[in-house]
Amino acid sequence: MLDPELRIVAVSDAYARATITCREEILGKSLFEVFPDNPADIDATGVRNLHASLQRVLLQRTSDSMAVQKYDIRKLVEGGYVFEERYWSPSNSPILNEDGSVAWIIHRVEDVTESVRLNAAGVEQSQLNNALHDSRQAVVKLLEDAVAAREETEKARQALLAVNQRLQALLEATPVGISFSEDATCRYVTGNPALLAQFEMSATDNVSASAPDLAAAGRQVRYFHGHRELSEADLPLQRAAATNKTIPPMVVEVELPSGRRWFAEISGAPVRDMHGNVIAGIGMVTDISKRIRREQAQHESEERFREVIQHIEEVFWMTDLEKHHMIFISAGYEKIWGRTCESLYASPRAWLDAVHPEDRARVLECALIMQAAGRYDEEYRIIRPDGTVRWVRDRAFPVLNSSGVVYRMAGIADDITERKQAGQALQEREERLRLAINASNMATWDWHIPSGRIEWNEKHYQIMGYEPGEIVPSYQAWASRVHPEDLPGTEERLRQAVEQGRDYTAAFRILWPGGAIYHVEVSGRIDRGPAGDAVRCYGVLIDCTERVQGEQERRELLHSTAEALALLDTLQYHAPIGIAFIDREYRYIRVNEELAAINGLPVASHIGHTAMDVVPELWPRIEAGYRQVIEHGEPVIEIEMAGETRARPGEMRHWLVSYYPVRLEGEIAGIGLIVMEITERKRLEQEVLDISGREQRRIGQDLHDDICQWLAGIQLLSSALAKDLTETSPANATRALKIAENMGHVLSRARMLARGLTPTVIESEGLAGALHELAANAEEMFHIRCFFDDAAIVEVRSKTVVLHLYRIAQEAISNAVRHGMADEIFIRLEEHDEHLLLLIRDNGRAITLPLPRTAGMGLRTMRYRSGMIGATLDIGPGQLRGTEVACTFSKER
Repeated sequence: MLDPELRIVAVSDAYARATITCREEILGKSLFEVFPDNPADIDATGVRNLHASLQRVLLQRTSDSMAVQKYDIRKLVEGGYVFEERYWSPSNSPILNEDGSVAWIIHRVEDVTESVRLNAAGVEQSQLNNALHDSRQAVVKLLEDAVAAREETEKARQALLAVNQRLQALLEATPVGISFSEDATCRYVTGNPALLAQFEMSATDNVSASAPDLAAAGRQVRYFHGHRELSEADLPLQRAAATNKTIPPMVVEVELPSGRRWFAEISGAPVRDMHGNVIAGIGMVTDISKRIRREQAQHESEERFREVIQHIEEVFWMTDLEKHHMIFISAGYEKIWGRTCESLYASPRAWLDAVHPEDRARVLECALIMQAAGRYDEEYRIIRPDGTVRWVRDRAFPVLNSSGVVYRMAGIADDITERKQAGQALQEREERLRLAINASNMATWDWHIPSGRIEWNEKHYQIMGYEPGEIVPSYQAWASRVHPEDLPGTEERLRQAVEQGRDYTAAFRILWPGGAIYHVEVSGRIDRGPAGDAVRCYGVLIDCTERVQGEQERRELLHSTAEALALLDTLQYHAPIGIAFIDREYRYIRVNEELAAINGLPVASHIGHTAMDVVPELWPRIEAGYRQVIEHGEPVIEIEMAGETRARPGEMRHWLVSYYPVRLEGEIAGIGLIVMEITERKRLEQEVLDISGREQRRIGQDLHDDICQWLAGIQLLSSALAKDLTETSPANATRALKIAENMGHVLSRARMLARGLTPTVIESEGLAGALHELAANAEEMFHIRCFFDDAAIVEVRSKTVVLHLYRIAQEAISNAVRHGMADEIFIRLEEHDEHLLLLIRDNGRAITLPLPRTAGMGLRTMRYRSGMIGATLDIGPGQLRGTEVACTFSKER
């Protein structure tokens, strides 16, 4: 052992014997003072090479192993010292202080002189045979390599030919124009047949807009975006090659040399080499002339429609579904409502302000509920700004988009005042006739006003809560049964009708002595005498209790329904999770924007379709959850799902998906779907796992390079101390020797821990070799029997999968020993038809099922690692005893 000044501070007996030195004579001296170079050997390099190695240890604070060195040593003979030829295998390791500086250097040497001499003696004899044999083998190898290279070259040529043929067939068959630049400058561009046809060019023409030849056909093509002509730098292909970015589709108008103009949707993308540098470009051109012309024709048709609508007398209107935006109102609105169209555009509900107050609530309720169903056909009164009242008939119908979803409301309203007035006159005549014909079958009264005499029929007695003939009908008998809260208003309406000689109508409640309440409606007529005063009032009284109660229940139901719908809409449109409702045929009937964004399609593209149409790649797993809910009526909660969608193609995303049964009157009417995006959480978990892995490797490396070196130094010092104390203090020498022995055990355990934290065997021997070493380390560390069955040769190519499986097995062994008290563990790696199986069984205490959702860190880590490699992890009691951990994963991994 050396100090930083390279002085000898400790020497083992083996070192002293090998170097023919005495410990007491060399302690405290410089290493090179004791062991100088042989002065007779002018080619000696021992001192120089050893000094360089020790300097590397001091500077880099890491171990340094040297190649075999020729280093002669001095030997005492009569008359002085002579140098004896020796060969050594040296290595030097640092022992560091707490601040990281070098405290000691352990200098180890092995005398390999005899091996070198024996090798040297046999070299000359075997060199000729070896050379001949090597030459023969080299010739055979060259021939074999030549044949293999020719076969590989032919296979590669055939594969490249097949790829080119398929690519050429695809380019010729696709109807989309595809252009290719020869280099990043886009000075020369070729195209597939579809592109050449679009631009009326031949295969020999240069399609580039930046062709060197100004007379080339490509230079005569002009591009317009809106009213602006595009320059060469504006075109997507050139922009993609210049910026090294994919250019999204843009719509341009193309003018060809022939004068033909057409519309195209053009995009561009760069072609990069393996270093990410742009080497060429590719463009996509789609002829959208038909679509543009169809949109222009539709716009012209809408303009003609507006022109016709503006000249009709009726009011034609169109709003959005929520009636927050007035899309169109015809000029008839100004004639009938007496208000400007501009005022309605500014305030879409201004038409409702003109509705008669007695009709307004009914009209608004019907508009919100019945219009979307196509059953809105209402008649109501409006009050014009000049105070005149007009009757309007208003009808509405829903407007569907291309997907069959209601997205607008349209309607027509016309003035029916004259018809309504004629109808009212006819209704009055019909009412008198009805009263006369049905008087005997209804609750009727006949009041002679001057005398106060009143006649009731039997039905009237019953409604008022009297037995027929029980009392003499009178105004007081009637008034005593009218509900006290309704009596003042009812009497006032009757007084006005008598004084003004107009019809009498009223609605009020009847209060019986027992507390029963009945709702009634009254309709009556007033007859006047020759002097013009009222002499008679007669009419009918109708029990409408059931209708009133039904309307009350209906209003309450509508209110509850509106609250539920408002709550549902709030949850659906503002919750940061995907929500959908699906019918029994697995079709979407309601989808929020969050789920639409997850799937990469608009909401309208979901309605009426199934998940097989929207996300076909995820359908097999989704269908299983649907079937579980529909067939068993049980929810499926937080199933982890991963895959790609149209929203982010090529990107693996993760979700937590839950399915709930939606019941209507006790029957399962559909499925409620909740989807929570956890891609970012998965990424963070993977980062944490990666950080943990790196930290384990760092700790293992530090343990090996630092702690183990300290332990080795302590062991060496203890051994040296035991030697020193042998004669002076035998008891302390025994203790020091015991310390050295125990330190050796600790050093062995520390090295095993370092190998477990940094399993380098994975790199060299794969999963099987790593599991072999893991089983051996477990036996030595835990003093148990741990066996790995390697009868089947199973190859796992992915190093990531190998590391995860190794860590799962490592955690399973630790759990079996620490928690299951097992003393025997069996590990097996099996290969099946479609998958591979890693199995760990123990004979300890069986695990209790079901496993808690909040399991310990070890179980959660095993579950997460299995999920990261797409594996299924099953943990449960063994067939006979103990616990069994089975990790099943795809062969493709």
